[in-house]
Amino acid sequence: MVKRSDKLKVEVREQSKTPGFFGKILLRILPLLLAIVLLLGTAYFCRKKLYFNNSLFELKQIETSQSENFPRMRIVTMLSEMGIESGRQTLPLLPLAEIRQRFLKEPLAGAVQVRRIFPDTLQVRIVERIPVAYLHFPSRSRLSVLSIDRNGVVLPGEVKGASTKIPIINHIPNANNLVVGERTDNSYLLSVLLLLNQLAVRSEGAYYDVFLLQINQADQQLILRLNARGIFRQSAQIILSLDHIVQGLERLKHIVKLRMESGQTISFIDVSYEKNVPVRP
Repeated sequence: MVKRSDKLKVEVREQSKTPGFFGKILLRILPLLLAIVLLLGTAYFCRKKLYFNNSLFELKQIETSQSENFPRMRIVTMLSEMGIESGRQTLPLLPLAEIRQRFLKEPLAGAVQVRRIFPDTLQVRIVERIPVAYLHFPSRSRLSVLSIDRNGVVLPGEVKGASTKIPIINHIPNANNLVVGERTDNSYLLSVLLLLNQLAVRSEGAYYDVFLLQINQADQQLILRLNARGIFRQSAQIILSLDHIVQGLERLKHIVKLRMESGQTISFIDVSYEKNVPVRP
């Protein structure tokens, strides 16, 4: 006959062998955790081996836009300086954001598009900034010339492919603050650009063949010189208020229309006046 004390010892031993609540949970979760870790490891290995380091995605071709300031050879050379060449990387490893930022540092690069075209092509497209006027100001040693685009970004003076008929802006206040590749905050230049942008979109803008824009800081005026066209004589002079460009253009439009209807020419007009605008034939 088994003693009661021995029976209790056996029951205690059996209870100690039975896993507790948390032990049961762990035993159930552990295989799942191991499966997840194995799955993630497999995914990482496959992504690295089959995507990032896949020889099928090796860079073999560089497709570029073509322009006078950014010919293919220049773009390929700039990429090579970044260590990007055919046969050296796969497409997934190419740092597209860094490539784009590098080209955007060029003053003439207005927009840059960088794309991967699988399986083996890198595409770089550059849209150039277009000068709308030359900036002319005296330097201590020589005459200096820069240019500017319609958004106010200062550009080099020599831009391949730029129109030779764009106007010249002179007598620019605070010209020493202009930096190539940066947008100017010069209020005088921004007023001139407002005028040029207005002339580019207005239907009557074709009447004004401007070759010179002179800033008169003392009187807050902008003086335009025109080539002969329509009713305007050669070197005709138009004066506008720098603070009221749009209003001045509206007055000019009205007066030009009246002079055209009457067959009269214009050699001088000052539309900085709101009334009794002086006009000379």
